[in-house]
Amino acid sequence: MEIGFLAKKLLGALMMPWSAFLCVLLLSLLFRGLRRRIGVIAIIGIILLSVLMTAPVGYALFGGYERQYATPDLTQAENQTRWIVVLGGGVYDDEPGRSALSRLKPATLARLAEGLRLARELPEAKLVFTGSGVYVKDSNAELYARAAQELGFNAERMLKLGDPKDTPAEARAVKTLVGSEAFLLVTSASHLPRAMRLMEQQQLNAIAAPAHYDFSPGPYHWAAYLPSESRLNAVRRLWHEQVGQRWLDVQEWFNSDG
Repeated sequence: MEIGFLAKKLLGALMMPWSAFLCVLLLSLLFRGLRRRIGVIAIIGIILLSVLMTAPVGYALFGGYERQYATPDLTQAENQTRWIVVLGGGVYDDEPGRSALSRLKPATLARLAEGLRLARELPEAKLVFTGSGVYVKDSNAELYARAAQELGFNAERMLKLGDPKDTPAEARAVKTLVGSEAFLLVTSASHLPRAMRLMEQQQLNAIAAPAHYDFSPGPYHWAAYLPSESRLNAVRRLWHEQVGQRWLDVQEWFNSDG
């Protein structure tokens, strides 16, 4: 694995809320004089995380970010493309006898489902799967293709770009395939703003096609006001995207003439 890619992943993991919280706890154990102050900070952090893990607060803070792009209207001529690109996502490790479909994590499965839906609406379009196998043996692209075949989709309509390790690399790989042609870009709604920005950097003509929303506008059942572990994962994903956006800001600032 490339050193730069590994360093980026490690740095990104350390910048996640839960990692920061663990660092605070570690400091409180190492430095007795700071224990009281750090303990107060830890308690405040727990309260804030608990509030963020409720559905109404999560939607109020992040729902708008996820809804920057609407589902494309395929009756419009400009959206009837020859290419549907589904970006890679999280997958589970292989087990004997396990289907490819069962190895796709929820957000990844939602991306596949949206890609297949669009492909059935556009019967002349090719379905392009991207993503390498960074943490598992099989690439994301290969698992996508096998899962699509398990659902009865025609293998002749699929293309696999299994080398890219992250979204910037996916953007470069897509450029070599589609050039200046328009294409539908399918990924999680929270990931889409950054993905679109990376596609624009490559001067690609991407049409946003969101899948897998983490936060809904309600109405809310009483349980939605209780902290949920699944919403903590959603907050982590949104935080990851914000860190990625700020990293793009830094890169653009260094590359600017000013």
